[in-house]
Order: sequence, then C-alpha cells, then structure tokens
Amino acid sequence: MNYDERVRVLIELKVDLSGKLEMMENEEELLCRQKHDFASAWSNAKTEDAYRKLNEAVRKKIKETTEYARDIDEKITARIKRIEAAYKAEYQSNRSYTWRIAEIDPIKFKQKYNERLNQLSYLSCDGSVKTRLIKEFRQNNFLK
Repeated sequence: MNYDERVRVLIELKVDLSGKLEMMENEEELLCRQKHDFASAWSNAKTEDAYRKLNEAVRKKIKETTEYARDIDEKITARIKRIEAAYKAEYQSNRSYTWRIAEIDPIKFKQKYNERLNQLSYLSCDGSVKTRLIKEFRQNNFLK
C-alpha cells in the first residue's frame, strides 16, 4: 500500500469515526432531554432513583466512548501527518530527477531521457512518489 492509499484509507476511517462521534453526542443530548421529559412521570422514588442511576451510567459510558473515539481520531490525524511528511521528504529528495534535460541534440536528448526514465523506474521509493516523479519528468521533458 503506497502513501496515497494509506492516507485515503485513514481519511475514510476518520470520516466514519467523526460520524459515530456526532451520533454519540446526539444520543447524549437525547438522554438529557428524556431525563427532563420523564422527570414528572415518575411516581415513586425508587423508580426515579433507578432511572437516575441508569441515566448516569449511560452518560458515563457515552462520555468514555466519546473520549476514546476522540483519542483514536487524534492518533489517525498524527499518522496522516507522518505519512504526508514521509511522502514529502521522499519527493523532495528525488525531485532533481524530474528537472528538464538541457540537451539540444535530439539523439543525445533521447538517450538522456531514456537513462533518466530508467533511473526513475528503478528508484527505491514509495510507489505514489515514483508515479508523481515520473509524471513530472515526462511533463518537463516531453518528446517532440
């Protein structure tokens, strides 16, 4: 899996997780509203106390789960940043391969073009970086 694919998967996970976080926050709000709605409906103290304890337990569990999900979200964000930094570092360190070939003679230009393209093809780096480098090389050195 190359850098681009990893980032794409992590972003999808992050989006899914943020949807779950929003859902949990909505559930907590609903629980708070229900407590107020049902407060007058309780007829004896035992039932009211039981509901209060249940409400507190559910709210506590929602809060714990939300905090856990937020922690995961932060870790995903940190991982995405590390992957993007690695991508950028690899790209910057190999970017010189994409520069324009300064050659007027068409035969020598073609030879240098093929040599550089081979160097790029056998470059030991991530596939997404290699793809970008080859694309930029071809754009900078298009054959006539």
